[in-house]
Amino acid sequence: MPDSPLLPQHQAQGVRLIDEAGWQMPADFGDPAAEHLACRKSAIVMDLSHRGEIRFSGITLGRDFHTYVPEGSQVDQTIEIA
Repeated sequence: MPDSPLLPQHQAQGVRLIDEAGWQMPADFGDPAAEHLACRKSAIVMDLSHRGEIRFSGITLGRDFHTYVPEGSQVDQTIEIA
């Protein structure tokens, strides 16, 4: 199973790990209420190492995009299709 680059930091904090798309990813750090308050009072970092990346280019982008990315999927960048 692949490891996130943040895995050592997660393990040092006693995180419970789960299998997420074949990766060891953090599930929780033990106390949901404390986690919630920490996120509200400070900032969080989301580890998205298990997410894939696809780059599209070329004149067939408009035709091919939804072949690989289903309608309604979250896309991290705005894509303009001419």
